[in-house]
Amino acid sequence: MGYLEEQGIGVSAVNGDAGRYWIVAAAEALAERGLAGDLLHAERIEHEWRLADIRAGLPQIYLATREAFVAQMLNLDLLDAISFTKGCYTGQEIIARTQHLGRIKRRLYRLLLPRADWRIGESLRLTDGRAGRLVEAVPSNDGVEALAVLNLQTAAAADPGDGDSTAGASVAATQMPLPYEI
Repeated sequence: MGYLEEQGIGVSAVNGDAGRYWIVAAAEALAERGLAGDLLHAERIEHEWRLADIRAGLPQIYLATREAFVAQMLNLDLLDAISFTKGCYTGQEIIARTQHLGRIKRRLYRLLLPRADWRIGESLRLTDGRAGRLVEAVPSNDGVEALAVLNLQTAAAADPGDGDSTAGASVAATQMPLPYEI
């Protein structure tokens, strides 16, 4: 589905996902059609939306993670969210250099973490030795589902200075599948 707009309400599928849609309209237009709920309902929708983004492997940048990653670390190249043929854009040189030299040392992974007060931007080290930083974390029935940028190699195999080596105690996390190949 492309973008549809009728009577001041725009609708578009999210990343080609037939089950998730962006709806853009003035609050009054949504309320007239019974699409605007109370705050509690909005918080539940936001929680479910963020969880769906995690499961789709779609990163979000927050204040705690701004300027922490290049686009390829967030798998934006794998999501076709970067055009290497487009004109100039901020960060183009480092993004293109990384892409063409093939030296991507960290990638975005989907994890299931134990229940805890996880903070976006927090460093972590997994029991398998990989270290990284949380991009997104949302409680779910089984624990906390998360996206984290992790080193591709364990700390023992990685070069010194490959980032995020200062993470604290090891965390027992389960790597979950993404809907695309890394």
